[in-house]
Amino acid sequence: MLRIISICICCFILGCSETIDSEDGNLIIASACAKKLSDGSIVECDPSSKPVGKYGSIILKVVKINKSFPGPEDPLTRGISKDQLHQVKEISVGGGIRLENGILLKLAGLKCESEEATRYLEDVFLNRHKAKLYFQLTGYELNQYKYAYIWGVYLNSDEQDSEISSAITPNEHVLIEGWCQPIPQENHRFHERYKRVAALGE
Repeated sequence: MLRIISICICCFILGCSETIDSEDGNLIIASACAKKLSDGSIVECDPSSKPVGKYGSIILKVVKINKSFPGPEDPLTRGISKDQLHQVKEISVGGGIRLENGILLKLAGLKCESEEATRYLEDVFLNRHKAKLYFQLTGYELNQYKYAYIWGVYLNSDEQDSEISSAITPNEHVLIEGWCQPIPQENHRFHERYKRVAALGE
């Protein structure tokens, strides 16, 4: 199960809009940093807006990280099409991801050896949520795996003409949870950001 604190933080990191009942009954409202509207336009969040709830101070730290150490451009602001979304076929121990088209991916800038990371990726792409996968390659490859920044992308319905509505970023969720560790890596430009995101979960 996705932990509430990480879902809320990921809304600020990635750009989703949620109203969430936390495990202890407190209501957490996260304003979107990037949200696609029905007319196709993208609205940016106002970092000066104060989030409410017990995790407000953590979320404000994330806003500061976004300002000083911005991450990869997310799918909503990038303006991707559904043709760029992929179906995940298999998740292997160590964070390996096999797409239906045979492409092998791993999370860029991370060392993932925990079973929790594997279960989380399965939960996002194969089990509960069945998100589509969008990726941006860094250009680094090792043992047939291409290293990438990935997103779980959700459509507003199962219909053929459905549109992209929201997305989450597994690369940063697993850092916050402590399931993966940030590591320097060839062509990886966000190591300093990842170190700070990982510290949020300590």
